[in-house]
Amino acid sequence: EMETGFLAQELAKIFGLPQNKVGFSGRKDKWALTIQWFSLDLSSFQQRNHVNNLLERIEEQLPVKIKEVSYHTNALKAGHLLGNNFKILLSGTSSASPALVNKIQKEIEKKGLPNFFGPQRFGYEGKNLETANKLLERNRPFRKKEKFYASVLQAHLFNLYLILRIQENSFLEVLEGDICKKHETGGIFLVKNAERERKRFLNKEISFTGPIYGYKMKWPLGKAKKWEEEILAQVNLEGQILRQLRWKGSRRVGRIFPKDWTIQRTEEGFCFSFFLPKGSYATILMREFQKTDNP
Repeated sequence: EMETGFLAQELAKIFGLPQNKVGFSGRKDKWALTIQWFSLDLSSFQQRNHVNNLLERIEEQLPVKIKEVSYHTNALKAGHLLGNNFKILLSGTSSASPALVNKIQKEIEKKGLPNFFGPQRFGYEGKNLETANKLLERNRPFRKKEKFYASVLQAHLFNLYLILRIQENSFLEVLEGDICKKHETGGIFLVKNAERERKRFLNKEISFTGPIYGYKMKWPLGKAKKWEEEILAQVNLEGQILRQLRWKGSRRVGRIFPKDWTIQRTEEGFCFSFFLPKGSYATILMREFQKTDNP
């Protein structure tokens, strides 16, 4: 029950380091058993024995286990993460039909999973989003310590766009004017000829992206742009205000494909093992298997 940022602070205290000398590339779920790398800038430490003594203190003072220690010349930073491996037991589902579970898995493998931000992004009972909306009402830039809430709003607006895209029956197609992302390389490009890109879309080589709103965000054209403007208008925002709020913005891929995943039936339920790219939420994948209706 320890959040990544809090653990980083505790490591800094044990080693007597400034907070910015402890690095990590992503945040893990607080309510899970997780494995994570941290980097510590120990360039000021002269003796390795002293480091080993401090490493022992970590397990003495914190509810964590050290699995591996290695020395490297580079620090971990945001963006270094490729993705996460998950192993999840969905309990209380032992009576569910394996055929239905397999059907859902095949559907996701074929069509992709909507890359929604998970509910944990918005806090317990949506409290983070509630706070973010109150800060937005001030109509002034978010302070440095409030940037997290800006990202919560951006995540909420992205989810609204993805919902709209599904409602418009355009989740399973690429549109002229879309900004698409190449799954293999991460490169993004403007779709000038949707028919020409359709094969790559169906082959899961590319997917459309949605808005992480900001003044530096690349805008699509055509129907996709119209929808993105409609979502922004729902919260009374437009391009000039985004600049005033100092939101930089980016693009987020609209669908993802789990990799290396297996599903095994156990006495307690179904055990899922899979890999998701960085920024994607296992809770969204699990939700597909908890629905009461067929896919």
